[in-house]
Parts: sequence; structure tokens; C-alpha cells
Amino acid sequence: MSVDGTERLAKLIELNKVDSALVNIRNERNEMASVISALTDELKEKEVQLEGREQAFTAKKDSHSKEEKVLKEERERLVGRRKQLSSIVDYKTQQSANREIEHASKQLDKREEAIIGMLDEISALEENYNVLKSEVDSLKEKLEKEQNDAEGAYAAFEERENENLAKREAAAKDIPPEWLNTYDKILERYPSDAIVKVENSQCTGCFMQVGPQIPVQISRAENLVKCPGCSRALYIEELIAGSSSE
Repeated sequence: MSVDGTERLAKLIELNKVDSALVNIRNERNEMASVISALTDELKEKEVQLEGREQAFTAKKDSHSKEEKVLKEERERLVGRRKQLSSIVDYKTQQSANREIEHASKQLDKREEAIIGMLDEISALEENYNVLKSEVDSLKEKLEKEQNDAEGAYAAFEERENENLAKREAAAKDIPPEWLNTYDKILERYPSDAIVKVENSQCTGCFMQVGPQIPVQISRAENLVKCPGCSRALYIEELIAGSSSE
């Protein structure tokens, strides 16, 4: 392999390391954004649930208050009817009115039991609401922390990204345009490892065995040599290391 060819391939390997670092930065940024997005969606869903439980809790309390008020009014009317019994002269009419009052009283007792039972429902609704409210508050705190952390992290991502873009520009200057064009096409398919080494006659990208002509082609450095299996660009580490030691 010529010295120029070795240097170009070494620059391409360096370029791929930079591109891999850029991919990692994008992945870290996207992962952080995904966490924030997921927390935001979860919070919105919980807040909708919380609103529903609050409405159910409020409606049940209002219903209980109304039932209590109606029951109280009807019991007061029943007391009034009992007082009127003494003014009824006819015995049969008096007994008939008394039976009606007793029947109404029993019905009111049943309604009172139902109203008392509503208190258990109200208590359960309140407990469910408080549990969900606690979850919502916890999610808000977690989301706020993630957003605050992200502000600093995004600035760090941008700084790292700019540093690597500068390195990329420097590395790309010494690589022939035709190599760069081929490399960039491979990079679209393999963003993190567009160029891989041949080791023990095997592509370390897809682990396909390559023929003896591949190392020869790599040594000539006339153009980028691609793996017949995965189409990644290939290099031989010993040749690159040997050129560096010289």
C-alpha cells in the first residue's frame, strides 16, 4: 500500500470514529427528548384521569348532600304527620294514616342506610383521588427535573457536536472526493460503523469470510474496498499500524 493510500484510509477511519461520536450524541439527545416526551404524555394522561376522579368525587358528594337534605325534609314532614294523628277522630282513618306513616318511615330508614353507604363510596373516591394526585405531583417533579437537566445537557451536546464537526471537516480534507462519496453512501446505511477491519479473513461488520483478493485490493489503495456481504468499507489494521510506526 502506498503511503498516501495508507494515510487516506487512516483519515477515513478517523472520520468514521468522528461520525460514530456524532451518532452517539444524537442518540443521547434523542433518548433524553424521548424520556421527556414520554413523561409529558404520561402526565397528561394522569391529569385527565385525575380530573375524571375529581368530577366523580364532587358529583358523589353533591348527590349525598342533596339526599341528606331531602331526607331531613321528609322526616320533618313525617313528624308533622305524626302530630296530626291525634286530631283524627275516626279510629279507622287514624289507623290507616298511622300505617302509611310507618311505611313511609321504613322507606326513609332504607334511604338513610343508602345515604350512609354513600359515605363509604365518597371515602373510596377521595382516597383514589388522593393517590392519583400524589402520582401526578410526583410526575410533575420528575418532569421538571428532567427538563432542567436537559437544558444543561443540550448545551453540552451542542458543544460536543461542534467539536466533532470541526474534527470531521479536518479529517475530510485529506480524503479524495470519490472516496468520500462512496463512504457517505455507506454511512447512510451504517451510521456508526461504515468502515470495519478485516480480521482472520473475516469482515468484522457482518462476519462474512472474504476471499484472498480482498486484502490485495485493500493493499493497493486504488479505491475503497467494500465487503461483498454487507458493503461496508474495509481496512487491514496491521497495514494502518505499520504505516503509522514508520
